[in-house]
Amino acid sequence: MRHILLFLVIASTALASDAIDKGETIIGKWEVNNPRRTPRIVFFHPNHTWGVTNFDPGKSEEINGRRWRIDGDKLILTFPHRENGRDLLKTQVYKIVSFGRNKFATDVFSYTRLTK
Repeated sequence: MRHILLFLVIASTALASDAIDKGETIIGKWEVNNPRRTPRIVFFHPNHTWGVTNFDPGKSEEINGRRWRIDGDKLILTFPHRENGRDLLKTQVYKIVSFGRNKFATDVFSYTRLTK
């Protein structure tokens, strides 16, 4: 019985160490592929803002009120949106379908970590 208990403790510790903290792992620079647009670069910041730029190194990152958060298997993004001639902030919820340290995907987009 003691051996079974020891095995369960070791197994649960190993599983916990393999778990990825999405909120920490997402921080950084990612290439995002969207079927409706050309690929762009997205930056997720520790203060829960996010920015976007294209592949032009001379163009600065645009944040403009963008915010992000993760709630379980959902990536929640707030971003500028123009509707009926008015500038608004829109919040969209995306289901995370896979998540790794260097790649993750939602039901709409795929992200690949950039190191430079």
